Amino acid sequence: MEDAQKETNVSSKKPHKLAIDGRKSLAIFGVTEILEITSDHLSVRLATDILNIKGSNICTKRLAIDEGVLEATGTVEEIRYAHKKERVPLIKRLFK
Repeated sequence: MEDAQKETNVSSKKPHKLAIDGRKSLAIFGVTEILEITSDHLSVRLATDILNIKGSNICTKRLAIDEGVLEATGTVEEIRYAHKKERVPLIKRLFK
């Protein structure tokens, strides 16, 4: 039982990879959740961060969450990482 838990924890901490081909297509490996996909914005959750991609005519080509893969086409204009913020209870914030 413990071995199964260790494998699950290790797999959830996989590093991610981002491949961009001439600003016209991209592939993201290590995706754990899709947060938003529109024609000009793509936001995905990775093991440690959130990845935001802005551009135009963004279209999902392949999506396999179980494999952690997202492939898309379109013009990539901006890539930005956002760290996950831990939520601090209101009481702790008020009584610092």
